[in-house]
Amino acid sequence: MNSIDISRRRIVTAAGGLLAASFAHAQGANPAGWPTKPIRLVIPYGTGGATDAIGRLLATKMADVLGQPVVIDNRPGANGAIGTAEVARAPADGYTFGLVSSSHVVNPFVNKDIGYNVRADFAPVTTLTRLSSVLVVHPSVPARNVRELVALVKQNPDKYFYGIAGGLSNGHVMMERFKHEAGLKVTPVVFKGAGPAALELVAGRIQMMIVAPPGVKQFIEAGKLNALASTGSRNPVGFPNLPNMADEGFSQLESYEWLGLITRAGTPRPIVDRVNSVVVSVLRDPAVTKVLNGQSHEVVADSPEAMGQFINRELDRFSVLVKTLDLKD
Repeated sequence: MNSIDISRRRIVTAAGGLLAASFAHAQGANPAGWPTKPIRLVIPYGTGGATDAIGRLLATKMADVLGQPVVIDNRPGANGAIGTAEVARAPADGYTFGLVSSSHVVNPFVNKDIGYNVRADFAPVTTLTRLSSVLVVHPSVPARNVRELVALVKQNPDKYFYGIAGGLSNGHVMMERFKHEAGLKVTPVVFKGAGPAALELVAGRIQMMIVAPPGVKQFIEAGKLNALASTGSRNPVGFPNLPNMADEGFSQLESYEWLGLITRAGTPRPIVDRVNSVVVSVLRDPAVTKVLNGQSHEVVADSPEAMGQFINRELDRFSVLVKTLDLKD
């Protein structure tokens, strides 16, 4: 069983223990005439991963409050773009929502035929969670911190390899920016997801990667990988003493993995507000927060306006990064 399977099992097990919890305190009545039928939640990734498990936890809780089933529709592929396109094509009637991740703001710059406009085709509902990524290395790499790693790689150009967790992920972009800022030569190796990449890193066939903590936390705790720094201004939950990249002299590398909830642009605002209210209440429930914190996720649970502003800032940021670094999927 790989680390992603373990993460999913922990979330699902904890979620099962929460099914009896009541979210009657979620404020506001359902908008008139809605919902009268099942709601679809599109997850643009396959079953069995941590993102899928979080989506299923949300779906269960939303159904409890809204009084209609919330049906999961897994549509993996193209770094999340296939599933997201499903949301863009859906009617703006409040019966289709989509889970999106950090790749949502990167995909438009590497796939010109993505089939939707991130700024125009969606209504933000809420940013669910965020988490700092971590720079991890195999124990055979004789570097105890980022500065030592930079010196080591400069002394041994083209010797080292880093893992990419499929597509143009946040970890891929940040690793390329790290290389650019530090003047390093490290060869990328693409894998089909964080799980396979982490296993190859543990095996020593690659030497480093920047990745979200759930995929590598168990290996760090077991001493099979060394964490050198985080990419956030605050450490990931569960890594209280880890320095961040700014502490190590790379202040431009602040970045986060994140999950958010969107729907089709034009969806009636009362429906968006109602779903926001329900999901925010779910995320802020102490039992659910504990489950998410256990996977190093920091609950955000913001407003539609705040999520929209965040998306626009990220689009602007990645537009510059993709061009500067000449990144391709």
